Parts: sequence; structure tokens; C-alpha cells
Amino acid sequence: MLDPQVIDDENPSTVPLLQPHEKEDPNASFRSTPEEKSKCEAAGRQVFICTALAFAGFAIFITNRAVTDNGDGRDNATYYSAAAFVIISSLMTMREVILHLFHWNNPVLQTRYISIILLVPWMGIFSFCSLRFYDGEVYFEAAIDGYEAFVVYSYGSMLIELLGGEEAAIELLKTKEPLNHRCCCAPFCDKWPMDETFIARVKWALKWLIYVKLGHAVLIIITEPLKQYDNMQIAWNLFTLSTIFVVYFTVNGMYSTIMFYTAVKDDLTEPKDWQPTPKLFSFKAILLLSHVTGLIIAILVSSGAIKSAQGWDEDHVAAFLQNWCYCLLMVFISILNSFA
Repeated sequence: MLDPQVIDDENPSTVPLLQPHEKEDPNASFRSTPEEKSKCEAAGRQVFICTALAFAGFAIFITNRAVTDNGDGRDNATYYSAAAFVIISSLMTMREVILHLFHWNNPVLQTRYISIILLVPWMGIFSFCSLRFYDGEVYFEAAIDGYEAFVVYSYGSMLIELLGGEEAAIELLKTKEPLNHRCCCAPFCDKWPMDETFIARVKWALKWLIYVKLGHAVLIIITEPLKQYDNMQIAWNLFTLSTIFVVYFTVNGMYSTIMFYTAVKDDLTEPKDWQPTPKLFSFKAILLLSHVTGLIIAILVSSGAIKSAQGWDEDHVAAFLQNWCYCLLMVFISILNSFA
């Protein structure tokens, strides 16, 4: 995780992580005041109490339902295992949030980071809701898509803030050589100039990712009641057409973020090591693995590999498998976030 104590200059136990460098800390102007720290510590205690009560109540409710449903002839193991996955991943994420509130030293950066890691409980809870309330599955998918776009934008903004703001990032880029494009883009794309246009391209890609994701969510809300949105089939329908745009702008936004990260990753270790690589890997894992899982399941449905079972049609079975996999994935991502 983004260790809150790493940015605590008053904690002597963190001195080995904060060895002084000749380079001035660009984030020194973003430090929180003692009053802000006191308020956030109080907020951290309140969040801790609310989280403990909420999850204790949810655990009691799930246990009661499990006992009530026992022996009714249905296989509820997948429901309750998914609920357990959501509880574990959400508790681990809330632990990180509470630790940041107790060590509120850099409000701008920590606000960005908290908004990123909250994708784990957000995605886990809505995926579980999709399991239990299949009729609203596409609406829960829209909620996940919208927050994913916000997370991509927050990550790019966090990188800029780590460098001291947009102006500082531009001045830093001007000192670097133009980057070669990565992978298959290298033979076809010109090098990006290392100046304000580099930042402008990154911000353009991130903004359009949000616009397209939100447009995709609105399309779901409008077309699903008309039965024109089939998100479990690869065919010439609204799902496929909108997915093409979503995938393009998601790849474009992620690629722009990776290009920016590649250009400045060495500067994210001085004067403090923000450990940018594990954070990028954790962030990418959520987006890539979730999209890959959904794509694989949609292909299996279209090929006939996934069939109807226990009174459910193949779309219902596919959605069930997909959302259960999402709940399980969030456990691994929450563990990764605790070490990133």
C-alpha cells in the first residue's frame, strides 16, 4: 500500500525509508496542518467503529441466512463463499483507509490513493449484488464501469501530484529524452515530445475514458429496460458496439498512463521512494483481469461451452460465474494492495 507512515516526517521509526537526498521534496507544500491531522484521526476512529459494526451485522445476517437456507435443496455455497470474499477484501481495504486517516500527512496524495483502493470494496459489493439480484446485474455493471474510469483518472492525477503538480511535471519532462513507444505501437507511432503536450495527451486520454465509461453506463440504463442490451453475447448488438469504444479508450487511457509512468518512474523514488511499480501492477490487475474474465466468459457463452443449468439459462450462468470470479479476485487484489 501507499504506506502512510512513509510520508510522516515526525515519526523517527521511518527514518530509514526517508533518507535525505539533494533533491527537494516536491510535495512539501501539500503537508497537512495539525488541525487537519486531529480531525482525520477523529474521522478514523469513527470509520473504524462504523466499519466494525457494519461488518459484524453483515456477518450475523449472512450466518443466519446460511443456517436458514440449509437443507432447502439449493446449493448456496457459491453465494456465501462470495459473501466471505467480499467481507475479507473490504475489511483489508478499510484497514488501509483507517491507517491513512490516522496518519493524515499529505491530503492531496492520500485522498487520491484512498479513492483508488476503494475500488476493491466497490467492485466486490456490486459483484455480490449481481449474484443475488440478477435482474439488476447490468446496472451494477454500469456502477462498476463508472468507478473504474474514475480510478484510472485518479491514478494519473496521483502521479502528477507525486511530482509536485502539473507545472513541476512539465518542467521535469522537458529534461528527458523522447520516449520510444512500447510493444506493437513502436513501428507506427511517432515519439511524444517531452513537454506540456505530453501531459496534455495523458489528460486527454484519461478524460475521454471517463466520458466513454459514463456514456456506456447511460446506454445500459436506457437500453436495458427495452431489452436491447445483451452483455453476455458477442454479436452485432449494442453491447458489442459500445464495448469496442470502451475497450479502445480503456487501452488508450491505460497506455497513456503507462507511458507517463515510464517517463517519470525514476523520479518517483526521490527524495522518497513511493514504490510506484507495485502500485501500478495492483491498479492494472483489477482492470485487466476483470475485463479478461468477462471477455473469456462471453466467448464461452457464444461458443456454447457454457450452457443452461438448474433452471438458469446460459446468460444467467455466465453472469453468475463472472461475478463470483470478481468477488474472489478482490481478495487477491486487497492482499496485493497491502504490500504495494
